[in-house]
Amino acid sequence: MMLSLHPDYAVFYTVWPVGPMQSRVVCEWMVHPDAPAAAGYNIQDAEEFWDRTNRQDWHICEQSQLGITSRVYQPGPYSPRESIPAAWDRTYLRAFERPLKKCWRKSRSASRTTSRTAIRSTQVKC
Repeated sequence: MMLSLHPDYAVFYTVWPVGPMQSRVVCEWMVHPDAPAAAGYNIQDAEEFWDRTNRQDWHICEQSQLGITSRVYQPGPYSPRESIPAAWDRTYLRAFERPLKKCWRKSRSASRTTSRTAIRSTQVKC
């Protein structure tokens, strides 16, 4: 969800996955009840601005997705200006790392013997 706050309105977006290569974006506007009565108020200007901006952003996302799905794509480092997304990725990956390490330790606890060597393995539900 993305929230965009302004003095006389707020817009929030939710992104819903439709498939591996497609998402549905829902945009909802909240306007203060007194705002339309204010002199010079014209919500259509804001709607046109955000529609144009969002379409440009979606185009960039679509182009990025095409590059990421390329067979020659290799991820690169974040720019110094991308510290917040980089921190999010690190936190997200750490959240998955902990259960996997725990499962790995569990999987090494059981053992079975083959003709040559002892192999430690078990099926663990993670």
